[in-house]
Amino acid sequence: MTFVSTSNISNAAKEVKWYREALYLGFKWVREKKLLLKKYIVAIQQRLEDNDAGIRTQSGTAFKNASTGEVARIKAITQLIQETKVELRDKLPKLYSKDLLEILFKHPYTKNRFNVSI
Repeated sequence: MTFVSTSNISNAAKEVKWYREALYLGFKWVREKKLLLKKYIVAIQQRLEDNDAGIRTQSGTAFKNASTGEVARIKAITQLIQETKVELRDKLPKLYSKDLLEILFKHPYTKNRFNVSI
């Protein structure tokens, strides 16, 4: 779905256009399907980035303590996944899905500017 041609607008305006379209698509799908599935997240990312790179499948992201550089232990990660699952279900029950949880933890590549607190 394209609302405005990008041929004669600035890069900043293009980014605003992509955000608008991505938000519209995401809202529409969640409203219609009552779920936020991985395929929707990938489509939203495609609209935001204006490319079809998809979710990174190559490993390379390490869970490290920002202060000490120590690699996080699997038990701690598992606990964090469980805590996040409970918090999502409690605070955002209509948004929660297994796909969303997997995207957040199994494919953690995202830009920090897209992260928000719930």
